[in-house]
Amino acid sequence: MKSKYFKYQKIDPSLLKELINIDHKIAQYIDLNQPFYFRIMPNHFHCLVHTIVSQQLSNAAVDAIWTKLTNKFKKINPKVIANASLETLRDIGFSENKIKCLKQISYDICDKKLNLKKIEKLPNEKIYAILTKYHNIGNWSVDILS
Repeated sequence: MKSKYFKYQKIDPSLLKELINIDHKIAQYIDLNQPFYFRIMPNHFHCLVHTIVSQQLSNAAVDAIWTKLTNKFKKINPKVIANASLETLRDIGFSENKIKCLKQISYDICDKKLNLKKIEKLPNEKIYAILTKYHNIGNWSVDILS
């Protein structure tokens, strides 16, 4: 089933060879004779939500929560998350900490205190400074987004 949230980008085999040279352990996961694709999320808000969902959870749990989220709401955007009840978000599978984070980010985007399109043009240090102010967003989460 094709997802409206993810896109797949084919990776140049020469870049994969460079990656293998940097980290030999990754070679066991890459077959240079087969096309290799990275799954990306072009929408910054979707990516941020997915990153928060995936913190400290198994892939199976992340997929289950993401499926519940996308089935519950026709569109995932800051207004939808800001207006969602705590009970609904808990039923989807979000912890209290993740709800707090998602709600604050969503409120700030709705109130124009945070603009994810604008911050992508900033130097990495400023992006880290802006996003790590939010509960549950650390350097690893920012790394995933950038």
